[in-house]
Amino acid sequence: MFQLPNRLAGSLLLLLLILLLPMLLSCGRVGFDEVPDASLDLAIEDAGEDAGEDAGEDAGEDAGEDAGEDAGEDAGEDAGEDAGEDAGEDAGEDAGEDGGEDGGEDGGGDLQVTTLDPWLQIVWASSMDEIRLRFSESMAAEVLNPANYCIELHDGESATCAPLSGVVIESVTEIDSRTFSLGLASPLADGRYTLKASGLSDLGGAPLIQPDYADFQVGQGLLLIGAVSLSPLSIELIFSKELRAVPDADGSAVCSDAAQCDLRYRLSGPSDLGPIESAVLSAGNRILLTHNREQGGGIYTLSVANNRDGDGFDNGTWGAVSSIGGLAMESFPADRAVFSGAGVPPEGPADGPVLVDPFADGVVFSHLFTYRGRVYLGPSEDGRGALRMWPDGSEPELLEFRIAADGVADGSISENTSAPPYTSIGRPGCSLNSYDCGPDNEDGRALMASGVMDDQPWIFLGGSRSLGHLDYVYVSRDSDRSLDLQYLDLTLNTGPATKSCSEILVSEDQAYLGFPDVGGKRPYLINLLDLPLAGQAGLDPEQNGNGDVVGVACDPAIHGSCFLAAHLMPGIGSAGAPANLHSPLSIDLIAEFNQRLYLGNNGGLIRSTNPAPLDYGHHPDHWVAITPSAAEYAAYASHASSLESAREPADRAWSGMAVFQDRLYAARNVETGPSGRAAQLWRCDPGLVSGPSPASAEACDPGDWSLVAGNSQGPADLCQFNKPENTAISLLAVHGGRLYVGFDNAVEGLRLYRSSSPDPTTLADFEGDQGCSPTDPDCQSLGGPGFGDSSNDRILNQVSLEFDGWSWLYLLVGEQGGPLRVYRSRD
Repeated sequence: MFQLPNRLAGSLLLLLLILLLPMLLSCGRVGFDEVPDASLDLAIEDAGEDAGEDAGEDAGEDAGEDAGEDAGEDAGEDAGEDAGEDAGEDAGEDAGEDGGEDGGEDGGGDLQVTTLDPWLQIVWASSMDEIRLRFSESMAAEVLNPANYCIELHDGESATCAPLSGVVIESVTEIDSRTFSLGLASPLADGRYTLKASGLSDLGGAPLIQPDYADFQVGQGLLLIGAVSLSPLSIELIFSKELRAVPDADGSAVCSDAAQCDLRYRLSGPSDLGPIESAVLSAGNRILLTHNREQGGGIYTLSVANNRDGDGFDNGTWGAVSSIGGLAMESFPADRAVFSGAGVPPEGPADGPVLVDPFADGVVFSHLFTYRGRVYLGPSEDGRGALRMWPDGSEPELLEFRIAADGVADGSISENTSAPPYTSIGRPGCSLNSYDCGPDNEDGRALMASGVMDDQPWIFLGGSRSLGHLDYVYVSRDSDRSLDLQYLDLTLNTGPATKSCSEILVSEDQAYLGFPDVGGKRPYLINLLDLPLAGQAGLDPEQNGNGDVVGVACDPAIHGSCFLAAHLMPGIGSAGAPANLHSPLSIDLIAEFNQRLYLGNNGGLIRSTNPAPLDYGHHPDHWVAITPSAAEYAAYASHASSLESAREPADRAWSGMAVFQDRLYAARNVETGPSGRAAQLWRCDPGLVSGPSPASAEACDPGDWSLVAGNSQGPADLCQFNKPENTAISLLAVHGGRLYVGFDNAVEGLRLYRSSSPDPTTLADFEGDQGCSPTDPDCQSLGGPGFGDSSNDRILNQVSLEFDGWSWLYLLVGEQGGPLRVYRSRD
């Protein structure tokens, strides 16, 4: 087969792109469905990235044209063929020797036009009188107008900007089409600021969306701003300041062989990229890094030495990569960046994971949730941050936490004696009164979730306290890379033995929180009605306490937080009728169906009789027990966990609920003997029982429940899909018009099945891999057991969402003896 030489083919491709680009832009937004070749956006981006690197050969005048040719010939083609020999040595050495700083920074590379609207990705202080900012894609000419920017002292309120007196932006200079330098008339003092942009659009005319602002710190050390894959074997790193660049010297960012590079950099992700072979300076603050094995299509993490141990990359002996001025790398997340690999992105579990050890810190548990249209994962192992990306995996970013302290002597005040704000929600074993713990000395695994209240999306963060009396949860409406979290003081609603938050659900503009406990009022259930205003450190809401017996009635006109007296609920609470005497006792499940709230634990199920139920002590008619009356339910005891914190789905009696075809499905985990575990899948047909009141045709009642998908081989009153090793249902979700059921399996690896039947009742209504029936002994689960790896034995969390015309299901998977993995399915 005839094939053009690589360099000629690259030049012709880039020339074609240059000729086509004006026509594409004149037609409005460039979308993948509007362009015959779906790789066009990627080709434009890669050509621009590479042009910025090799433009050092021509440095300025011909940077746009010659850099494009050289990029196509050398950086684009040779980097891929020669594993970084040409891209690393030629692009890096030529850039350093022949003006790479000007060419790489000012050569006009990095051109990117996508179907997403643009946002402001990050802002940093390159010096005290120069601020740099980077957008998600290439921007139109108004980006160069100083009047379109405002700098203010950070106040936690991003909707408006009060310009800081004496701060004058004299100039805006293009570094590349996504990165710009703001020159200031006078230097900024050390401190934290916010830059807000307005009146901007991308090359396709789409206006800037949120975040249109970003916080930044003057007086910080060295930051890793980002990492971008340039080819299957090379990555560009962007730092906040000019770097020490003497090859292999102490503190230098430049290394010439694998041994030296191993001291400075670490790569982790869904595939082994082999040793890092070289890192060369391509500009004053940019490094071209080459590695030994080709990237896949997942998301990788690049860590930089910061003279710290215990953060996933031990380098305390060697030291830290430093700037020319001697500033060392800051700690997580400023010392690492995530980037999409150059391979084909995985579309299903059989294609492999999207993420492995996403924070490069060995994290073993976290939470998936959605916020402002993106997939979020957090917190990290040390409780310092989170990760986000668009559902197709594009534009992954690491986020930092900045958590406010409560200094208001109304209820409680934060116990951590370090100065606020706090950078961590805490981790097991952290040193109290340090920044390794949370604001109230939280020292355990945290819970993250999201929801919408008063038409505003919110993030919720709940920590753990091994000493008890967990008083706080934290919330954020932020959208830039620095998540400012406000406190909520719940001291009067929680108890002295409360150690963790186990469940959060937002419904009907109220947030419901469940807390495991061992005290006499176990379990704790609180609903939040008020949240802090923008710009406040937090809120000490008026509370109804948690007094003896029934306590004070919840009054939404007075109280911003209410104790709902779950301990009095029948079957649910320690003082209910019947009483649930297990200890510790938790709310395992909080769900919503047809504007009714559903609660579950090892004692059964209860639901509300209205959309906004009040406390059981004063309003018992707002609640009704709905535990299934079927004999199959009574045949087994629900699983009852002994954990007061760090509960996984398999530790819950009810691990999930999902609405499918107007019916409610519920996953129950049961005990089959002293050490045996199994599961049941229940379905509620709300119309079966419609009276007398409080029974309802729109809500579930005891007689509405029936067991579905029972084993066809083995106990028919258990749901294990004929696999005795399937010991717990850990996933129940609706995705792409199908009902998904997932099991923990410590022998062969987790198993996942689905049904597209409008009325799934039997095992035959579900399917496994290649559409096989689970009734067939040879049928494998979707993606195979453990998705091809038997050590993937647990499903920890999942989210499903729509994006770009596709349905995306993300699965957070636990691995025996290893860090988290994230898989996904696109339908």
